[in-house]
Amino acid sequence: MSETVSFKVEAAVIDFIGMENLLNLQGGHYSNDFGIKTAEEISAMYEASELNTSKPILLININKLYRKDMSCMIAIV
Repeated sequence: MSETVSFKVEAAVIDFIGMENLLNLQGGHYSNDFGIKTAEEISAMYEASELNTSKPILLININKLYRKDMSCMIAIV
């Protein structure tokens, strides 16, 4: 089994067992990219329509450090 495949298997097993049942401090590799997701998250990943705009935009990719239980405040100026 390659390292990449073993990381994906590790993340799947951690999702199956649940972090609350483990002593791990963090999820497995790729656990933010794969794993248990809500219907809304899956919809956002695969059903998003193409953005057509002439206005300048800024895209921010929030991944590795984000947790679902975090609160955030967004200010648009």
